[in-house]
Amino acid sequence: MKKIFLFISSFLFICLNLNSQICKLNGTFDAAKHILKIQWNMVNSYAKTGYILIKSEDGISWKELSRDRMIRNYTEDDLYFFDERNIGTGKTFYRIRIMDNNNNTVALSNILVTNTMNAAGNIKNNVPDKRIVATNKETVYSPVIENRVHQWAIYPNPVNDELTINYKGSDILKGVINVIVHDMSGKTVIKFRAASTSKTIQIPVNNLRRGVYLIELTVMNELQMNERFVKQ
Repeated sequence: MKKIFLFISSFLFICLNLNSQICKLNGTFDAAKHILKIQWNMVNSYAKTGYILIKSEDGISWKELSRDRMIRNYTEDDLYFFDERNIGTGKTFYRIRIMDNNNNTVALSNILVTNTMNAAGNIKNNVPDKRIVATNKETVYSPVIENRVHQWAIYPNPVNDELTINYKGSDILKGVINVIVHDMSGKTVIKFRAASTSKTIQIPVNNLRRGVYLIELTVMNELQMNERFVKQ
């Protein structure tokens, strides 16, 4: 009898809201029902919020699984669940995005599920993701930050005139680098695009008012970095 093993790991664990509340996305595998039960919590926010749960097999193309049809005030004690019945082999990415009524991202969290099938019922050693195994009725959550988050650095912080973004990774970036800066109300104040070959990006910020800002960097629609910086 063949068995399916699910490896669940958290990656790109980022929260953007004003109070830095944590949005935790995790998975529980019920082997008897062959269901991956996905759970997440909402967050405290200055605005009314909703959620959207999406999945992807390649990290590029995403499919909607569930969406909150009512924008309301939540707290981090509010829990939601989704039963994923379409479980196959290979990697599957799940992402929960919490947004306000203007569609601004308030919090974001992801998990990567790696499914491997072994006729003997053993876990293969060559599984790409070997962090955690979700067994029957076991809830797994680990705030493991993907290495790529550490491959980007921003400086100086605080900054006066020019913010520098430096790519320290060795992987070749496949796509245009998009940089967006938001103020703490969620308003976009800077948009910047750079070639994928760019190792250092310099962004003028001298026109920004003093305060705290959020800088978001994406490549091929995949979030690579999200950090706060202070404009003096």
